[in-house]
Amino acid sequence: FWCSAVASGTPTTKSQVPPPPTAGVSAVERWRQWGEPAVASPIITALVISLVSIGAVAFQALKADIRAVETRLITVEATLREEIRASEARQREEIRASEARQRGDVTALRGDVTALSDKLDRVLENLLAAR
Repeated sequence: FWCSAVASGTPTTKSQVPPPPTAGVSAVERWRQWGEPAVASPIITALVISLVSIGAVAFQALKADIRAVETRLITVEATLREEIRASEARQREEIRASEARQRGDVTALRGDVTALSDKLDRVLENLLAAR
């Protein structure tokens, strides 16, 4: 057989190498050979194995991508929760400061109203005394 001459390592010339087994076969007969179970089965098996392998690799890559996205989401969620807590704490502090300022303003206004009331009382007393 022609492969045995090549496999044996003996030098061969072009005239010594026998033609492949399909040399005298017509094109139609060659296509029919592909339909035979002995030829088609290994090819289909190899194609199915290749497709399954590619699918498995793609599935593993997809799982890794999903895990990476999940990790990023967990990190972003934790960061957002911390930012929300910090923002709420700042807002509570600002509200307390605003309430303290308002209490101070109300106290100052009460003092102003009391002073104005005292002045009006004196003016009324002077008017009544002048009558």
